Amino acid sequence: MTDNYKGTLVKKIMVGNFLADMPGPDTAGTRELSSIEFIEKTQQSLSNLQGLVLSDDEINSIQCYLTGKRNTDGGFGIKRHLLHDKHGLTRQIYNAKVNIYRQQADPIYLGVQDKEMQTFESDHTGETVSPPSE
Repeated sequence: MTDNYKGTLVKKIMVGNFLADMPGPDTAGTRELSSIEFIEKTQQSLSNLQGLVLSDDEINSIQCYLTGKRNTDGGFGIKRHLLHDKHGLTRQIYNAKVNIYRQQADPIYLGVQDKEMQTFESDHTGETVSPPSE
């Protein structure tokens, strides 16, 4: 999805609510992962991109997470949204953010803040995550 936000073209990064079989830690079997667990696993592997050059500067770190409201303990709840498509179907989705921090240049922020998702119906999943670190 694309929106025009404050004069800037912004891509929303939506992740569907799913369960998928993924290879387990051993090569013998698979393990069922939810959307939330998939994003957590993705975040763990992003450290492999440290040092890669992006837009003429090296990557320090990349944070990938699902958005929601800040909790009193500093973590974030994960908010699930309802998307009504043109066929009359309703799908459960999450808003994802990707923040790319570089050595010398300004960070690159992909996706939109949770507050920009107000046009979607939502419910709280009860899941919480630690605050993303820079």
